[in-house]
Amino acid sequence: MGVWNPSASAEDLQAWWDGAGEAQFSDAAYYADGATLTDGPCSFSAEKGIFVPLYGGKGPVSEAVVGFAVVGEGGLA
Repeated sequence: MGVWNPSASAEDLQAWWDGAGEAQFSDAAYYADGATLTDGPCSFSAEKGIFVPLYGGKGPVSEAVVGFAVVGEGGLA
């Protein structure tokens, strides 16, 4: 997961927000079986299923994964 940057300027944040307006899911999916994603005190553990990345779409986030969908079974902690 990304690192939160509390010193980002208002212009940088606006550019990211504007770029996210064209978000789209990837054409590819990845097996999630047994994967664990951790960000700060939270984690998601996939028992079985797939991850589908969500890309920002345009602007400064066009190639950045800004999220993902999970289809399968798992749990949050």
